[in-house]
Amino acid sequence: MPSIHALSSKLQSVSSQQKLDDEIHSILNTHTISHIQTYSYFNKDIPENMSPGELSSNFVYGDPHENLQQIESFEKRYQFSYKIERELDLHKFELIMTLGQGSFGRVLLVVFEQNKIEYALKVLDKSKIVKYSQIKHVQSEIRILNAIKHPNIIIMHSLFKDNSYIYVLMEYIGGGDLFGYINRLKFFQENVTSFFAAQIVLVLIYEMNTGNPPFKGQSDLVLFEAICRKKPPMRTGFTLNFKKIILDLLEKDPTKRLGSSSKGSAAVKEHPWFIKINFHAIYTQQIPSPFYQYVITRSIDDCRQESIVRNEEPLVVAEQDYYEEYFKDF
Repeated sequence: MPSIHALSSKLQSVSSQQKLDDEIHSILNTHTISHIQTYSYFNKDIPENMSPGELSSNFVYGDPHENLQQIESFEKRYQFSYKIERELDLHKFELIMTLGQGSFGRVLLVVFEQNKIEYALKVLDKSKIVKYSQIKHVQSEIRILNAIKHPNIIIMHSLFKDNSYIYVLMEYIGGGDLFGYINRLKFFQENVTSFFAAQIVLVLIYEMNTGNPPFKGQSDLVLFEAICRKKPPMRTGFTLNFKKIILDLLEKDPTKRLGSSSKGSAAVKEHPWFIKINFHAIYTQQIPSPFYQYVITRSIDDCRQESIVRNEEPLVVAEQDYYEEYFKDF
């Protein structure tokens, strides 16, 4: 793998933010193949030099020496062979209820029999992953979950598999998901939006306020035309600062777009729309969620009963692994 200094020099020569992001993804996909060692997230046996941090394209604008540890930390975690826990299997968990359904399986609320702690167990159906040619995609998703360490991102604890499924054991957060709140409330007030936008660095602030993406089209061609040439519609009641941050983030010229200057994401955080947001307090989870009052704490017994009422379909594991060859690298 090229030295981190060589990669940093290469990235500094990139002319636009989009090309910069593409280069970073290319580097990660091309040069993070070799396995360094294995370790168990379930036992939280994490090497001391793996300090939490995030990999951002902003590092190329700063002093390379100050950012090396942060960059290498993410890269090393990404390169780790995520350890399949041979001693874990489905029988060591009590399956309580289904929390959500996805394209390749579902997420279950489970209790680990050994410590009686609740977890979210993502169950990925091998047959569906193979059918839709998503093996590399799933593998990449697991690698990223394995590498990211951030207080606002759910923790992946462990990984195991059997003849039919890949299981991803994760931290259980019982407050629901953002999509569910958007779907129910249709749109958020700006003070609520700023709370969530601060956590995800404005990835979807327009969608959270309107319930719609900023551009629409009956075909891909019409949609691309709108993205390139049109301004997003503004809902009545948007403040001036909110309108400005939307337009600044959706600036057609990438060199003028908010966040693409030498200040990087700092320019976004310093925007007047975020004037009331304390980003450090958000990062350290000192500010309660605006939806906390709506979170209903249910007992495990209540969840068991709900599962019975739903008559949920049980997980059936095949006697033979027909997809062993496809998942030998997991």
